[in-house]
Parts: sequence; C-alpha cells; structure tokens
Amino acid sequence: MKNEQGSTLITVLLISLVFITIGLTIASMTITSTKQAEIRRIDVSTAAQSTDEMDRVIADFTDSVTKLSLADMSKGDYETKLQAITSGLETKYTTTGSTQTVLTITDITQAKLGISNPQDYYTRYYNFQLQYVNNENSAQPTLTNTSKRTMLLSPTPSFLQYAVGSEHTLNLNGASDITGNVYGNTVTLANAARYANQLITTNQTTPYFTLHETLYPSIKGSVVVDNEMDVYNNTTKQDGLPSTVINKQSLQATPANTAANYFYEKSTPPMLQKSMGTFTTVDFPKTVADKLNMLGIGLQIKKTDIPLTTGTDAENQQKRSAIVQKILATNSPSLCVVDNSKNPNDLFSSQALQGKKVVLLTNTAQTNGTNTYTIANNLTLAQNQWLVVDGNLDLSSSQSPLTIQGNILVLGNITIHGDPVSFSHTQDTMAFATTIYATGKATITSTNIVGSNNKMLVLLTQDDLLITRINELTNATNQVPTMDGYFYTDHNAEMYGVGSLFHIHGGIFAKNELTINAIRQNSFGSITSTDTVVNLPFDSRSDQIGQASRFVVNYDKSVLVNNVDALPFATTLNVISDDAGTQTKGNGS
Repeated sequence: MKNEQGSTLITVLLISLVFITIGLTIASMTITSTKQAEIRRIDVSTAAQSTDEMDRVIADFTDSVTKLSLADMSKGDYETKLQAITSGLETKYTTTGSTQTVLTITDITQAKLGISNPQDYYTRYYNFQLQYVNNENSAQPTLTNTSKRTMLLSPTPSFLQYAVGSEHTLNLNGASDITGNVYGNTVTLANAARYANQLITTNQTTPYFTLHETLYPSIKGSVVVDNEMDVYNNTTKQDGLPSTVINKQSLQATPANTAANYFYEKSTPPMLQKSMGTFTTVDFPKTVADKLNMLGIGLQIKKTDIPLTTGTDAENQQKRSAIVQKILATNSPSLCVVDNSKNPNDLFSSQALQGKKVVLLTNTAQTNGTNTYTIANNLTLAQNQWLVVDGNLDLSSSQSPLTIQGNILVLGNITIHGDPVSFSHTQDTMAFATTIYATGKATITSTNIVGSNNKMLVLLTQDDLLITRINELTNATNQVPTMDGYFYTDHNAEMYGVGSLFHIHGGIFAKNELTINAIRQNSFGSITSTDTVVNLPFDSRSDQIGQASRFVVNYDKSVLVNNVDALPFATTLNVISDDAGTQTKGNGS
C-alpha cells in the first residue's frame, strides 16, 4: 500500500514537472516570438524610415540642382556649385541621436561614362548611399538599413527622357507596343490604323487607307498628358471624332478598369498622369548655331544665320552659302576641306583627316547648298571631329553593309537608305555610332539601323521625318534586328507598322505632331504586289489578339550619356533616377 502511494506521488511529480516544462517552454517561445515580432516591427519601420529619408534627400537634391541656370555658367563655377550642393546635403542628412543617419554622395561620372576628365562635362552621375541606424530601444538590437540610389544629371532637353512623344499631338493609331514613358500635350488613342499601299516618291500623292480592324496600343510605362487625352473608336483623328475626351485634371481620377478599355487588353494598363514639371524644349536653330560655334575654328554663327523650314529656297541657299564662306574664311589649321569637285572618288582620306576638328564637305565650283553628296563607304571620324555638309547628304548601304562613326551636321536634307528595288527584298544594314543634325528633312528607308561600339544613331532633323519600308512583310515571330536609334523631328513624323516591322531600341519624338500606325499580325498570307503597289491581307481584330505588334519601341536611357557633347544642350538640368533604389540591411548588437 505504501509502495503504491509512493509510486503515485512520483507519477504526479513527474507529470507536474512535464507540464511545468511545457509551460516554461511555451512562455519562453511566447517571449521570444514577441521579441522577434518587435524586432521585425522595428526592422520594417527602419527600412520604411530609411526609404522616406532617402526620398527627402533626392527631393532636396533635385530642387537644388534644377535651380541652377547653365546659360552663363562656366564649367568651373558649375563644379564648385555641385560640390557645395552635395557637401551641404551630406552635412544636413548626417545626424546623431536615437536614430542616426550617414549620407555619402560619390561622383561616379568617370566610371559610368568612361571619360578621364568629368569636369569637362555638365553630365554627372552620382551614387547616393544613406545609412540609417535605429537605436531607439536600448533593450533591442541596433538595426541598420542602407539605401542606395544612382542619379543622373543631364543638361539635355526633356524629350530624351521619353520612349515616344510629341510636344503638340501624339496620335497612336492601332496596336503599337511601347516600353517606356510616353508624352504628349494632347494624346489620341485609336483602335484603327492608316496605311499606304504605294511606294512614296517625291512627286507622288499617296492615297491613305484606314484599317478599322485593329487593337488599341500597349504601353508599359506612364502616359504623361499636358492637356487632354482623346480616345477614338473604329476611326482615327484624321477620319472621325473622339468617343471619349479626358482632360488632364481628371486623368489620375480615371478608374483603372476604365483606363484598361483604352489599351490592349492583354497588357497591364499604364499609369495616366498629368505633367508635373516644366518641359524643357529644343531651340533647333540655336542648337545648330551653338554646335558650329563649338567646333573650335573661331566661328561666330547666330541663330538667325541658320536655314529655317519657314524660309524660301532662295533664303536658305543664301544662308547655307554664308555659313560655308565663314568656315572657309577661318583658314583654321583644324579645318579639312573635302572638295567634291576635285576628288569625288576618294572623299575621305584618313591621313588628311588626322588631327582636324572640322571636315567640310563642299563643292567649291558651286557653293549654293543645292548639292547632294553620297557616302557609300565606311566613314570613321575621331571622337571630337565633326563633318559639316554643304547641302544634302545621301548615306547609301545598297552596295554593302556600311559603318558610320562620328558626328555630322547637314545644312540640308539627310537620306539614309538601302536598296529599295522591290517589296520583300533582303534588308540592307547600316551601323551607326553618331549624332546627326539636319536643317532640312530626314528620310530613312529600306535599311536596318544598328548600333556600333555600344552607341547608336541619334538623328535630329528640323523638318519632317519619314521612316518607311523597314523589314517590310517580315514575319514578326522571326528574330528581327533592332533599329538602334533615337529619332527627333522639330516638325512632323508619321510611321507605319503595318507592312513594315519596326523594333526601335531608343525612342522617337516630334515637336509638332507624331503619328504611329500599327497592327498586330505575325505574318501575311497570299500577297499580290508589283514594284509600286502591294495588297496585304489583314487579320480580323479578334485574330490579332495574342499576335506581335508590327511597331515596337523599347526606350534606351543610354542615349542620355552617349556622345554627351553632341546632344542638344539645355540651360537647365534634368534629374533622372538610374534605378529604383536598393536596400541592404545589417543587424548590430
């Protein structure tokens, strides 16, 4: 009996011990979980506060640098002011206390741009690093969060920040596919596209047709609207009236499900927003005059000396001739004159060009700006060398693939073309690492445009821009060469991704009006054509769903940093985030 009582007592004690152990374990786990939850709360709070603080840093930096006017500022003064701004921010955002912050701003321009003397440029790259230390609770571990941003300062016009856009009217007719931000004072969207089925020649009035069976565009980015957005249903701006009109005040209040109706249903609708800042525009004649004066041969060209699209042929010929005579009159040792009337078969001798800053292509027998010069061989200019063309320039890749490297200023029209003998011919190719200015019109036809030496073609023209017959009738599911370039017109441009197939890697912008027509169709079945007319069989709207767009634009930000001296110069700075921001965490004791 006594033994049984002793066993019962031991059993009770063991059970009690087990429950006490379990209870202590649960209590310990609860305390640990509570502590971990608190640490996690502080960790999340630290990360959020670090991000918020970095946002304040960037806002402060942006406000300070955009107040700088570069109009009459030397590069030495610019350097001094930037150093004052960055060091002032480092002092302001480096603090002590229960929460500590350490801001470090590093100039990484040399590494990013690959240049030896960053102080010679207005373009700047900065790495912002903000270390945020939270020690508000001494009973908890010290938590550290580091936020990083890479920021680009660019003294370039605003248009270079957009994949597609227009300062006046942007018409997106049909199913273009755009990756990047879009800008327009007025933006029109249509589920119809226009196209021409005849070759465009100088003396031909081309009939345009409206194709009603298309889809709306797809845009992966933001749509920035300064005035209003008009939506057309089964028609275009040229053919009918909008079915929906949204002014800029109500853009951000537009419900997401409503906005989705305006875009390709297989894509996420873009963010619709009104313009929040000032758009920095291009003064084209002044830009050309500035580029001529910066050639280093002693020119003093005024904005009023530049040929204008509004001028008569006689007036513009007189202006071109006057500019050429001023260049010749410098007698500069840095000038190389290539006289087309004397040695037309060998225009560019590398030995003759060596050490020259300016290469003038002219015809001394007729310097009235009416000449057209053809370059059908590779052309390589030095990094700081410019080719100035007295008249029109024809770059032809019809004989063999062509490589053009260097900067070109054309006092007339620019034509870039392959062999346009027939529809569906093998596409010719031209490789560019250059910036081209043309005071007249620009035409690109029947050739692929590819980049060279990690650079691309930047083409800026004062008059209309026409790009046509690119990869015509090519299957969109094939591997299509990208068109590596950024294209700007100070006037109008209209593109047709219907029979043609565009894969622009860069961007396109018009100061006046830009119209893009496109369909979604991988390939065409039975095609009837002659050398001048082609009849395309189009898929129905329902059949186009899921097929590839025939006009694709992917924005490339490298246009802002390549050939920084050759790009248009703005007197105000654009501040651009080069990434979305990164964070690293570390726990201290």
